[in-house]
Amino acid sequence: SGSTLLSAILKQNPAFHASITDPLATMVKGVIETSQEGPGMKYEVPLQRRLNVVKSLFDGFYQHIDKPVIFNTNRAWTLLTPQIDMIYPSARFIVCVRDIKWILDSFEVAHRKNPLTTNTVTGGLSGTVYSRMEALMTNEGIIGFPYLGIKQAITGNEKHKLFLLEYSNYRDWE
Repeated sequence: SGSTLLSAILKQNPAFHASITDPLATMVKGVIETSQEGPGMKYEVPLQRRLNVVKSLFDGFYQHIDKPVIFNTNRAWTLLTPQIDMIYPSARFIVCVRDIKWILDSFEVAHRKNPLTTNTVTGGLSGTVYSRMEALMTNEGIIGFPYLGIKQAITGNEKHKLFLLEYSNYRDWE
């Protein structure tokens, strides 16, 4: 929560590249998972070769960016902290956190502003407020998925590479 605002702030520095969520984390996860599948695949594709392939995704994805520091705001990175640590040992993670009830509330406020449509902003959900909240919080939900990733990252071996940045707004102060 707050990654769009953080990206806007970071982009003010000409040495930084920051963008809103893109598919790179999903691509990396897909390549890692695919290189593990199939009979004999673990032995046919050595670790260094898999590492090279995954690193080439980053190189290709950011080839057109001529800035020394890149921020990627995909919510899936917290699920991949061991892999990123192996590929880029100096990488760090800024994890925007916010009280989960306010995140859920922001989705419900967006839904109630336009209750005749269901779109990705409201989770693509209809029904009751309870069914919408439950769907948002599933392991695959737009809130539950990153929540599980953060829980994993803060208890993992790479937790020292995390910087938790609390996002709040005026309603949080009430």
